[in-house]
Parts: sequence; structure tokens; C-alpha cells
Amino acid sequence: MATKICCNNADSKDRKLQCVFTAVIKRAYTNKNMQRLLQKPFVRYVIVGVGSFVIDYLILVSLYHGVHTPLVVASTAGYLAGVIFNFIANKTWSFQARKGAKQTTQQAVMYGILLGVNLLITNGLLLLMQSKGIGPEIGKVFVTGIITLWNFIIYNKVIFKPHADDQSSGTTAQADTAKDDEAS
Repeated sequence: MATKICCNNADSKDRKLQCVFTAVIKRAYTNKNMQRLLQKPFVRYVIVGVGSFVIDYLILVSLYHGVHTPLVVASTAGYLAGVIFNFIANKTWSFQARKGAKQTTQQAVMYGILLGVNLLITNGLLLLMQSKGIGPEIGKVFVTGIITLWNFIIYNKVIFKPHADDQSSGTTAQADTAKDDEAS
């Protein structure tokens, strides 16, 4: 009821939209099923991936069509912006990986190697598709789908893999979160 009052009493369309959006987010987050769903690393990974893709795609299309930047340059700029967001969000939220300078450095090196391979594959496939008459707007979606599948496995099993001590003692952030959920 309070949400309805808030939204009805909003003084502008922007404020009303903001109020409705906030109410929807609050309602979704307080839903127990949604909370359980958001505890799953794959679901978090997909959410982060969508955010990364949006950043990457908007920069690619803006540079390529708006500024007429060469395809490989535009693709690389978008890719790198998405990568920075992706690493931080996946490390801290999706996989809740160990923190610390040493772990972060190791993870960043492995992540960098994977991204280098992904970038070469992305640019190669985009150029190949462009030569076949498929523009980057469609090609990028296709290439991202392929890369998404193998990246989850590599992130989960190699890059952000829980440390052996964490698994045996149950001290990972995921285990702590699960324990907190069971207690409430």
C-alpha cells in the first residue's frame, strides 16, 4: 500500500517512474524465491554478463556507426570496457572469490589470458561474418553467446575456483551467505 501512495503522490513523471521501478526491485528482492535464485553463481554470472554485454555492445555500435571507427578498434574498446566491469562484478558478486592482493593478481593474470584468447576469437569471427555480409550488430550477439558458455566453466573451475582451504572449512563467502540464509 505504501508503494502505491508513494507512486501516486509523485510530483513528476520521472519521479513516478523512479518510484515504480524502486517498488518493483524491492518486491523482487524480498521475494524468497528470487533471493534463492540470486544465490546461484550461474544466475549471477548471467546477470553480470548481460551488464557487460550492454556496455560492450553500446560502445561498439556507438564507435562503429557514430564515429565511424574501424570495426576492430570499436570492438576492442567495447570489449575492454565490458571486461573491466565483468572481472570486478564476477569476482566480488557472481563467484564471491577470495580476496587479497595475491589471489586478485593470480585471478587477473588468468582472466587476462582468457580475455586475450576471447578477443582474438571475437575479432576473427566478426571479420569473418562481415566478409559474409553479416554486420557487427548481429555478429556480436552470436559471438558473445559462444564465448559465454565456455567462460562460465573456466571462471567457475579455474579462475574464481574456491581455494581448497575454503572448501574444506566451509569459509567461502558463498557458504557464509548460505548459512546466513538458513539462520533467518
